[in-house]
Amino acid sequence: MIKRKQIAGMNQNYRQYSYDYFLKSQAMAGYLSVELWLGAPHFWLDSCSWSDCKTIRQKTNAVGLAIIAATIPSGGAFQYQYGAQESFHCKRSIDYFSNGVRLTAELGAKIMTINSGWGYWNEKFDTAFARSAEIINAVAKVAQTEGIMLALESLTGDETRTGYTIDQIKSLVAVVDSPSLYLMVDIGATGYSKEKSQQWFDAFGKKLIHYHFQDGDVTNPSAGHYVWGDGEFKLEEEIECLIHNDYRGYLTQEICGSSDPRKDDIRNMRVLSRFLED
Repeated sequence: MIKRKQIAGMNQNYRQYSYDYFLKSQAMAGYLSVELWLGAPHFWLDSCSWSDCKTIRQKTNAVGLAIIAATIPSGGAFQYQYGAQESFHCKRSIDYFSNGVRLTAELGAKIMTINSGWGYWNEKFDTAFARSAEIINAVAKVAQTEGIMLALESLTGDETRTGYTIDQIKSLVAVVDSPSLYLMVDIGATGYSKEKSQQWFDAFGKKLIHYHFQDGDVTNPSAGHYVWGDGEFKLEEEIECLIHNDYRGYLTQEICGSSDPRKDDIRNMRVLSRFLED
């Protein structure tokens, strides 16, 4: 069985609600752990500064929730990413993600999730790959100083050319070669790449420490991130794989795009509860 504390809620789906509303919703759903998406309006983070989060940490812990990980916003809609091209963009991205590490530590979490980023799609693979490795290596040095584990996930082939397969991720880990760099599975991305969780355990073993674990759509991953039971993934098979590999890490419910996130978190936990023990 999976421990209830291994199931983590996430505030990304609550961007149109206050942080207090998010906390109350997590408690109502029965979560004991949360992964925090460090974006506005709940947080402020950029390449120069980050918001004081002592109050956030105290509020979260006061309602019985442990902050177990942090996700730093990165993607097509954001100016910071791990495969930044121009030197100014690259420097600012390193500064931004390094500040994300420091904010993660301030919140009391031990894990910060990362990805490969992407290069220009009209440049050589080796050029883009080397730049991602350089940025991740720089952030990993800060993570080592702060005692933070970086959990590297794959993206999809629609999002990047440099980090959407197990082999590419293995190569990236080997090049960076940092004791702070670990692995995570986002089953939306791996499902789209037709990779099974067992393949990731076979490739990385105990270095696989984290999951983004939600239902999804293998034909359209950007529309996924569903409550369990609303998509195409086979929950029973995923749970069996976790138990078989004695997985002790966290399973963040990265549910996105819901019009009623509280209702969906409650519904999602009801689905998962039959596989959980306290």
